[in-house]
Amino acid sequence: MSVERQRHFLEKQINEIMQGIAELKAENGERFSIRQLELTQKTLETKLEKLNNADRKDDVITFEQLRS
Repeated sequence: MSVERQRHFLEKQINEIMQGIAELKAENGERFSIRQLELTQKTLETKLEKLNNADRKDDVITFEQLRS
C-alpha cells in the first residue's frame, strides 16, 4: 500500500475516533470507553508520525503502481 494511502487511512481513523470521543463526552459516556478511545487515538497518531518520518529505503512497487 502506498504511503499516501496509508496516511489517508490513518487520518480517517483518527478523525472517526475523535468524533466518537466528542460524542461520548457530550452524552456523559463511560470514562473507561473514553479512555480506551483516547489510547487508540494516541496509538494511531504514533503510527502516522512514524509513517511521516520514515525514510523509504526500498524501491518497492505499491499496489497502486501495479494497476498503472
